[in-house]
Amino acid sequence: MKKYIKKIWELYKPFRKALIFLFILTLISQMLFLVPPILYAKVVDSVISKEPLLKSLYFVIAVFVVGFLSKVVMNYIRNYTEIKWIHYDVDRYVYNKNISKILSFSVGQNTNENSGVKQSILNRGTNAMEQAMYKTLFDAVPIILQTVLSIIAMLIINIFLGLIVFFGVALYVSLVIYLNNKFKDDLKKIDDIYNKNNKEYTEILWNIATIKLNAQEEQSQKRYDNGILRLCNLGKKVWIRYSSWTLARGGIAEITEFIVMALGVWLVYKGAYTPGTLVIFWSWSSKAFNGLGRIGMMQRQYMRWGASIKKYLDLLEIEPDIREIENPVRIKKIKGEVEFKNVSFKYPFRKNKEDKDSSAGKRQNKKIKNENLPALKKINFKIKAGQKVAFVGESGAGKSTIAQLLIRAYDVSDGRVAIDGVDIKNLDLRCYREQVGVVPQDVGVFDRTLRENIIFGVGDQKKISIKQLEDVARLSCIHKFKHRLEHGYDTMIGEKGIRLSGGERQRVGIARALIKDPAILIFDEATSHLDTENEKMIHEAIDKVSEGRTTIIIAHRLSTIKNADKIFVIDKGKIVGEGSHQELMKDCKIYQNLVAHQSVDNGNL
Repeated sequence: MKKYIKKIWELYKPFRKALIFLFILTLISQMLFLVPPILYAKVVDSVISKEPLLKSLYFVIAVFVVGFLSKVVMNYIRNYTEIKWIHYDVDRYVYNKNISKILSFSVGQNTNENSGVKQSILNRGTNAMEQAMYKTLFDAVPIILQTVLSIIAMLIINIFLGLIVFFGVALYVSLVIYLNNKFKDDLKKIDDIYNKNNKEYTEILWNIATIKLNAQEEQSQKRYDNGILRLCNLGKKVWIRYSSWTLARGGIAEITEFIVMALGVWLVYKGAYTPGTLVIFWSWSSKAFNGLGRIGMMQRQYMRWGASIKKYLDLLEIEPDIREIENPVRIKKIKGEVEFKNVSFKYPFRKNKEDKDSSAGKRQNKKIKNENLPALKKINFKIKAGQKVAFVGESGAGKSTIAQLLIRAYDVSDGRVAIDGVDIKNLDLRCYREQVGVVPQDVGVFDRTLRENIIFGVGDQKKISIKQLEDVARLSCIHKFKHRLEHGYDTMIGEKGIRLSGGERQRVGIARALIKDPAILIFDEATSHLDTENEKMIHEAIDKVSEGRTTIIIAHRLSTIKNADKIFVIDKGKIVGEGSHQELMKDCKIYQNLVAHQSVDNGNL
């Protein structure tokens, strides 16, 4: 626990001065709250002793003044401080830190580990941190100060009564700590189930169309409900047990207050104190325990938040897989020479426990563990600058892995990937990726305009002219559908590009890569979602845009690579053939089988 408290303190380092100032204001406010009972006692004693009315009114006015200062003025100052220096600034700081952390992870980390789990941990953790901070600032700290100050004040008036309250509070707090330790493992289980249910819920929302098209509504809801049922059953069992303990905890407070009041009455009858002092005894002992009564409820909240905060802080400590050296090499204009030298690679296991425990994570890790085989094995090849090459093979052969290593989504397990003779690990990643255009099989688009999606990868987007936009639109066949969009390039294409078809989204990806004018252009199954007519257009476009730049085509459809300068055949993570189409048809049995298993139209192959 101390470790996590220290992490939280470090996380809020930029706001320490504001938090300390807020604590001081709260301390002053709670000290002022001790004054009214003293003034009330004066009023009571004044009335009982029949002193002049004006004197009693002075005490009443004093009560009003102190109450106004403690409640109105101090609350205003605290609220002003919280709004001015904490609330919005903390939110901005934490959310920026979340985004910064996610963006620091390698492409491979974000691809290989379930994004739904990370999203759940970040959302729940951030929300728990925010609620815990405000609960601490405006509930827990005032209650603790109120209790401590009340005990100190009672010790000053009567050490015996003060000690009774002190030991009552100590026993109460001890029971709170005991309950916290007793139930923390059960609460962690509840939080784990909650995270899994949240992931399932998110996946249902993201895949509604798939669920309905496969008539899996009932099964999906049943699977989700089973998770909720597990949560309900465990939650009821845990919190019913917890509630039985709170009965004993509440009894301690009531008994202590009874003893204080009974002894207070006895002391007044003995003449040790005035009747007004009884008001002080009653008020301060009530303050000590009334606040602690709310601690029980807060404890449940802290216990629930604690598991989420721990996972959140642990996520923030995960190190990126890909790290740049201190002074990376910046190649301002890449030529485009690519070399793989004795490259072997194995996909890493998932690092996140919830992610690793998911069904998909278990299947993947089990597969990797059982096979214990790298995705690539001692791969060697060299691509000259400006050359157009293709990688072909069955699904899972390792083609796309080569593309992933080329953009440094992962680091190689063994061997070396070099760009223009420089190890890719020594390159400035941002400078390098700005000069590489990648068209993946599934193009990610934003809920922004068509224009913004096309120019997304350009550093200075204002420099992109309408002519450049039109040129890449023609090359990627965007001009074929742009006219039906009501605002042309300025049309919002919707969440995940819902306004566009799969093939149209693919063309947006091609245009996005082309508008960067990259030195290296990678097509990873770029025509997989296009119909035959548009595929031919894209093939022609690839031929045009590949001139003067290194072009790498990862292809399943062999018709895509007929004009490549060289074709590499991948099988089970190894290069088993290389050469032109004609050469491979003569010498490579695996390539011949690939061709034989595909129906080739119009003599493309």
